[in-house]
Amino acid sequence: MAIGMDTKPLDDLLAYWHSLPIADGAKVPAKSSLSPRALKPHLPNIGIFERISRYDVQIRLFGTELDKKFGQMLTGANLFDFQARDQWEFYADYYAAVLDTPAGSRLVRKSVDRNDNVITCESLILPLADEAGEARYTVGMLLIESESPLNDPIDPDRIQQTKIIHVEFVDIGHGLPANPPALPG
Repeated sequence: MAIGMDTKPLDDLLAYWHSLPIADGAKVPAKSSLSPRALKPHLPNIGIFERISRYDVQIRLFGTELDKKFGQMLTGANLFDFQARDQWEFYADYYAAVLDTPAGSRLVRKSVDRNDNVITCESLILPLADEAGEARYTVGMLLIESESPLNDPIDPDRIQQTKIIHVEFVDIGHGLPANPPALPG
């Protein structure tokens, strides 16, 4: 779903993901098959995440542009620490749908900060396997636009409201999630 921003980088990531080899017995490419060289133009907006448990998705790598926009290094943090508590069930079900199906997903959300600045984020996440072939990781790209210039980093404590406005699952060869999560409130 294009929201007015250039989403070609998301399409590039999807095409790159499809070019990766899949080991015998695995459903998705291994995390180890990612090549920083092949992703170089997009690395500043790329993240790699690992689902540890239902409410623990560790940020294993967060691109430099994303760190700059959020004003801190987020590698090593739990992704759920940056989500509104009332959206945790959605995100837990969302990651389960992506990793357990497995499927890709595009998600669009809008946030409003204390200055009434609207920040739109569009992301694509795709599953990756661990060394045993289990889909446990995701590679994702996050594109961020703001109605006003982002002179300051996005401070999660200054966000008043975040609304997920669109979720689209992408069939990567294993169908779509049987029970996709409902959009929160």
